[in-house]
Amino acid sequence: MEQKDENIKVYLTNVVHDLRSPVASINMISELLEEDLECNDPIHSELVSSIKKSSKMMLDRICCMLDNAAVEQQSVLNDMIYDNPYSIIDNAVKKHHVLAIDKDIDIELVVDKELPSVNYNKEALDSVFSNLLSNAIKYSNKNTKITIQSIIRKGKLVLSIKDQGLGMSKDDLKLIFGRFTKLSARPTGNEDSSGVGLSIVKNLVEKMYGSVNVFSEGKGKGSTFVVSLSTKAHVCQQIA
Repeated sequence: MEQKDENIKVYLTNVVHDLRSPVASINMISELLEEDLECNDPIHSELVSSIKKSSKMMLDRICCMLDNAAVEQQSVLNDMIYDNPYSIIDNAVKKHHVLAIDKDIDIELVVDKELPSVNYNKEALDSVFSNLLSNAIKYSNKNTKITIQSIIRKGKLVLSIKDQGLGMSKDDLKLIFGRFTKLSARPTGNEDSSGVGLSIVKNLVEKMYGSVNVFSEGKGKGSTFVVSLSTKAHVCQQIA
């Protein structure tokens, strides 16, 4: 029975993996169409916009599922490096500008380009920030701001992602990193939410010898996610 379940997991993971490229292509084509659309027909514009949003949500879900499968299969992350993570953070922000613009949300990156080196896996760190930014956008109302900041504290690079969104109750804060957790707040633009993204974030950050926490003063008062990564190079020596 266990072998059968494992075979099903492998099969589903392969199917999801095969879906990633075509969905990414659809999303890219829709963005190009939106940029080059010469006609002012509102119906055509709305259709292209709908395709772009739907394909982006599908792509996020696919990446989330693949990340979850990868986390379950690995006790440690391979290909860890010790380097400045600024480019990973900057690219994650750029990837989410389109979704932010659709909701008139401003993403403010207040992070020094010359960050200290930390231990991380490129794909894992990208997944962490993509998940956190995606959630911040999903749970924020229009005409608000998301601020990303960095500080150095006690041998750690501390990165915070603060939104002006729906905030969280005390019960939400207790459950936030649980798998398949549904919080009391719902996405403000009817976006999809699987409830697994933040559990993956926690798992990935901890595999990079870091920690992640969340703070909120209550419902309607926004949320702040804080990711701490070690600046000590010797940690990488623990990776086989």
